[in-house]
Amino acid sequence: MTRFRALLCIGLVTTFVCTSARIVATSDISKKSLKHGEIRGNLAEALTQLAYSTKTPTIGELAQPLASIHIPEGVHSPEDLVRELARQAPGYKWESRGKVVLFYQEDLERNRLNILNLKFERFTMPNNVSQLKYALPNMETALLDRTSEKGILLTGFGDTELEKDKLKGEVMEGVDGREILVRAASQNPTFSVILVYPKGTLRTTTESKEVEWFWQSFRSELKPMYLKVPEQR
Repeated sequence: MTRFRALLCIGLVTTFVCTSARIVATSDISKKSLKHGEIRGNLAEALTQLAYSTKTPTIGELAQPLASIHIPEGVHSPEDLVRELARQAPGYKWESRGKVVLFYQEDLERNRLNILNLKFERFTMPNNVSQLKYALPNMETALLDRTSEKGILLTGFGDTELEKDKLKGEVMEGVDGREILVRAASQNPTFSVILVYPKGTLRTTTESKEVEWFWQSFRSELKPMYLKVPEQR
Protein backbone atom coordinates (compact mmCIF):
# COMPACT_ATOMS: atom_id res chain seq x y z
CA MET A 1 0.00 0.00 0.00
CA THR A 2 1.35 3.42 -0.96
CA ARG A 3 1.72 5.86 1.91
CA PHE A 4 1.57 9.61 1.55
CA ARG A 5 3.60 10.42 3.18
CA ALA A 6 3.06 19.07 29.38
CA LEU A 7 2.56 20.75 31.89
CA LEU A 8 0.57 23.59 30.45
CA CYS A 9 -1.51 26.36 31.94
CA ILE A 10 -3.18 28.91 29.73
CA GLY A 11 -5.17 31.81 31.10
CA LEU A 12 -8.70 31.91 29.82
CA VAL A 13 -11.77 34.05 30.30
CA THR A 14 -14.69 32.84 28.23
CA THR A 15 -18.08 33.97 27.07
CA PHE A 16 -20.55 31.69 25.27
CA VAL A 17 -21.19 33.51 22.02
CA CYS A 18 -21.94 31.99 18.62
CA THR A 19 -20.85 33.46 15.35
CA SER A 20 -21.56 32.48 11.80
CA ALA A 21 -19.50 35.22 10.18
CA ARG A 22 -18.04 34.23 6.86
CA ILE A 23 -14.34 34.47 6.19
CA VAL A 24 -13.58 36.63 3.19
CA ALA A 25 -10.00 36.74 2.00
CA THR A 26 -7.74 36.70 -1.01
CA SER A 27 -6.35 33.28 -1.83
CA ASP A 28 -2.58 32.90 -1.63
CA ILE A 29 -2.73 29.14 -2.15
CA SER A 30 -0.11 28.03 -4.62
CA LYS A 31 -1.26 27.77 -8.23
CA LYS A 32 2.04 26.19 -9.21
CA SER A 33 1.60 22.66 -10.53
CA LEU A 34 3.51 19.89 -8.83
CA LYS A 35 3.71 16.14 -9.08
CA HIS A 36 1.67 14.31 -6.46
CA GLY A 37 0.81 10.74 -5.63
CA GLU A 38 -2.62 9.14 -5.57
CA ILE A 39 -5.06 10.60 -3.07
CA ARG A 40 -7.54 8.01 -1.90
CA GLY A 41 -9.70 7.35 1.15
CA ASN A 42 -12.58 8.88 3.01
CA LEU A 43 -12.87 12.67 2.95
CA ALA A 44 -10.89 13.16 6.19
CA GLU A 45 -8.06 10.94 4.97
CA ALA A 46 -8.01 12.54 1.53
CA LEU A 47 -7.98 16.09 2.90
CA THR A 48 -5.10 15.21 5.20
CA GLN A 49 -3.20 13.53 2.37
CA LEU A 50 -3.71 16.58 0.17
CA ALA A 51 -2.50 18.98 2.86
CA TYR A 52 0.47 16.77 3.69
CA SER A 53 1.61 16.09 0.12
CA THR A 54 1.36 19.75 -0.94
CA LYS A 55 2.45 21.20 2.43
CA THR A 56 -0.68 23.35 2.51
CA PRO A 57 -1.86 24.33 6.02
CA THR A 58 -5.46 23.17 6.23
CA ILE A 59 -8.38 23.34 8.67
CA GLY A 60 -11.22 20.92 7.97
CA GLU A 61 -14.73 20.86 9.46
CA LEU A 62 -16.27 17.57 8.32
CA ALA A 63 -19.32 15.52 9.22
CA GLN A 64 -20.22 11.86 8.97
CA PRO A 65 -20.93 10.10 6.71
CA LEU A 66 -17.74 10.94 4.83
CA ALA A 67 -17.56 10.76 1.05
CA SER A 68 -15.08 8.41 -0.61
CA ILE A 69 -12.45 10.32 -2.56
CA HIS A 70 -10.11 9.25 -5.36
CA ILE A 71 -7.72 11.57 -7.18
CA PRO A 72 -5.20 9.73 -9.38
CA GLU A 73 -1.55 10.66 -9.23
CA GLY A 74 -0.65 13.47 -11.57
CA VAL A 75 0.57 17.03 -11.87
CA HIS A 76 -1.75 19.66 -10.40
CA SER A 77 -1.60 22.78 -8.27
CA PRO A 78 -2.73 22.65 -4.61
CA GLU A 79 -5.66 24.92 -5.53
CA ASP A 80 -6.75 22.56 -8.32
CA LEU A 81 -6.60 19.60 -5.91
CA VAL A 82 -8.73 21.37 -3.30
CA ARG A 83 -11.29 22.24 -5.97
CA GLU A 84 -11.42 18.63 -7.11
CA LEU A 85 -11.83 17.44 -3.54
CA ALA A 86 -14.79 19.78 -3.07
CA ARG A 87 -16.29 18.56 -6.37
CA GLN A 88 -16.20 14.96 -5.11
CA ALA A 89 -17.74 15.91 -1.74
CA PRO A 90 -21.25 17.38 -2.28
CA GLY A 91 -22.27 19.86 0.40
CA TYR A 92 -18.71 21.04 1.03
CA LYS A 93 -17.02 24.31 0.20
CA TRP A 94 -13.56 25.72 0.64
CA GLU A 95 -12.04 29.15 1.02
CA SER A 96 -8.76 30.55 2.20
CA ARG A 97 -7.24 32.96 4.64
CA GLY A 98 -3.92 33.79 3.05
CA LYS A 99 -2.11 30.47 2.59
CA VAL A 100 -4.46 28.58 4.93
CA VAL A 101 -7.21 26.42 3.42
CA LEU A 102 -10.56 26.15 5.20
CA PHE A 103 -12.60 23.18 3.98
CA TYR A 104 -16.02 22.73 5.52
CA GLN A 105 -19.48 21.21 5.29
CA GLU A 106 -21.86 24.12 4.74
CA ASP A 107 -24.52 23.20 7.32
CA LEU A 108 -21.87 22.40 9.91
CA GLU A 109 -19.94 25.62 9.35
CA ARG A 110 -23.07 27.63 10.21
CA ASN A 111 -24.28 25.44 13.06
CA ARG A 112 -24.32 27.25 16.41
CA LEU A 113 -23.16 24.06 18.15
CA ASN A 114 -20.06 23.73 16.00
CA ILE A 115 -17.44 24.39 18.65
CA LEU A 116 -15.32 26.44 16.26
CA ASN A 117 -18.17 28.99 16.23
CA LEU A 118 -17.92 29.64 19.97
CA LYS A 119 -16.13 32.84 20.88
CA PHE A 120 -13.45 33.33 23.51
CA GLU A 121 -13.60 36.63 25.29
CA ARG A 122 -9.82 36.36 25.58
CA PHE A 123 -7.38 33.72 24.40
CA THR A 124 -3.61 33.54 24.82
CA MET A 125 -1.85 31.68 22.04
CA PRO A 126 0.46 29.01 23.52
CA ASN A 127 4.15 28.66 22.69
CA ASN A 128 3.86 25.84 20.16
CA VAL A 129 1.35 23.79 18.18
CA SER A 130 1.66 20.78 20.50
CA GLN A 131 0.37 22.88 23.40
CA LEU A 132 -2.44 24.18 21.21
CA LYS A 133 -3.36 20.61 20.22
CA TYR A 134 -3.89 19.57 23.82
CA ALA A 135 -5.35 22.83 25.15
CA LEU A 136 -7.82 24.05 22.54
CA PRO A 137 -10.21 21.05 22.50
CA ASN A 138 -10.56 21.24 26.29
CA MET A 139 -11.11 24.98 26.19
CA GLU A 140 -13.77 24.56 23.51
CA THR A 141 -15.56 22.01 25.69
CA ALA A 142 -15.50 24.51 28.57
CA LEU A 143 -17.13 27.07 26.30
CA LEU A 144 -19.74 24.55 25.19
CA ASP A 145 -20.58 23.82 28.83
CA ARG A 146 -20.85 27.57 29.43
CA THR A 147 -18.22 27.46 32.12
CA SER A 148 -15.81 30.27 32.85
CA GLU A 149 -12.33 28.98 33.54
CA LYS A 150 -9.43 31.01 34.90
CA GLY A 151 -7.08 28.47 33.37
CA ILE A 152 -6.82 24.93 32.11
CA LEU A 153 -4.12 22.64 33.45
CA LEU A 154 -2.97 19.83 31.21
CA THR A 155 -0.32 17.19 31.74
CA GLY A 156 1.11 14.83 29.21
CA PHE A 157 4.02 13.99 26.98
CA GLY A 158 2.96 16.31 24.19
CA ASP A 159 3.52 15.85 20.48
CA THR A 160 7.26 15.89 19.80
CA GLU A 161 6.87 16.95 16.16
CA LEU A 162 4.30 19.68 16.77
CA GLU A 163 6.44 21.02 19.63
CA LYS A 164 8.91 22.17 16.95
CA ASP A 165 6.26 24.43 15.44
CA LYS A 166 6.61 27.58 17.51
CA LEU A 167 3.85 30.13 18.00
CA LYS A 168 3.76 33.71 19.22
CA GLY A 169 2.13 34.02 22.61
CA GLU A 170 -0.19 36.79 21.47
CA VAL A 171 -3.32 37.69 23.40
CA MET A 172 -6.46 37.75 21.25
CA GLU A 173 -9.86 39.10 22.19
CA GLY A 174 -13.26 38.17 20.80
CA VAL A 175 -11.99 35.30 18.64
CA ASP A 176 -13.57 31.96 17.84
CA GLY A 177 -11.77 28.63 17.54
CA ARG A 178 -11.61 28.86 13.76
CA GLU A 179 -9.78 32.19 13.94
CA ILE A 180 -7.37 30.78 16.53
CA LEU A 181 -6.48 27.86 14.25
CA VAL A 182 -6.11 30.14 11.24
CA ARG A 183 -3.73 32.42 13.12
CA ALA A 184 -1.69 29.48 14.38
CA ALA A 185 -1.42 27.99 10.88
CA SER A 186 -0.52 31.41 9.45
CA GLN A 187 2.24 31.83 12.01
CA ASN A 188 3.66 28.37 11.37
CA PRO A 189 2.19 26.77 8.21
CA THR A 190 3.51 23.27 8.89
CA PHE A 191 0.41 21.36 10.03
CA SER A 192 -3.20 20.49 9.32
CA VAL A 193 -6.07 19.88 11.71
CA ILE A 194 -9.26 18.08 10.72
CA LEU A 195 -12.41 17.99 12.88
CA VAL A 196 -14.94 15.24 12.20
CA TYR A 197 -18.42 15.50 13.72
CA PRO A 198 -20.96 12.64 13.94
CA LYS A 199 -23.36 14.67 11.76
CA GLY A 200 -23.67 18.07 10.14
CA THR A 201 -27.00 18.99 11.75
CA LEU A 202 -25.88 19.16 15.37
CA ARG A 203 -28.78 19.53 17.80
CA THR A 204 -27.28 18.81 21.21
CA THR A 205 -24.08 19.62 23.05
CA THR A 206 -23.55 15.88 23.46
CA GLU A 207 -23.27 15.54 19.68
CA SER A 208 -20.85 18.48 19.58
CA LYS A 209 -18.61 16.83 22.16
CA GLU A 210 -18.34 13.73 19.98
CA VAL A 211 -16.13 15.66 17.54
CA GLU A 212 -12.81 14.01 16.71
CA TRP A 213 -9.66 16.09 16.19
CA PHE A 214 -6.86 14.93 13.87
CA TRP A 215 -3.61 16.90 13.85
CA GLN A 216 -0.86 16.20 11.32
CA SER A 217 2.61 17.71 11.28
CA PHE A 218 4.23 18.08 7.88
CA ARG A 219 7.56 17.29 9.57
CA SER A 220 6.62 13.71 10.46
CA GLU A 221 5.34 10.69 8.55
CA LEU A 222 1.67 10.68 7.64
CA LYS A 223 -0.32 9.19 10.50
CA PRO A 224 -3.21 6.74 10.03
CA MET A 225 -6.63 8.10 10.97
CA TYR A 226 -8.79 5.89 13.17
CA LEU A 227 -12.30 7.28 12.94
CA LYS A 228 -15.12 6.18 15.20
CA VAL A 229 -17.94 4.34 13.51
CA PRO A 230 -20.95 6.69 13.82
CA GLU A 231 -23.84 5.26 15.83
CA GLN A 232 -27.15 4.65 14.10
CA ARG A 233 -29.63 7.14 15.58
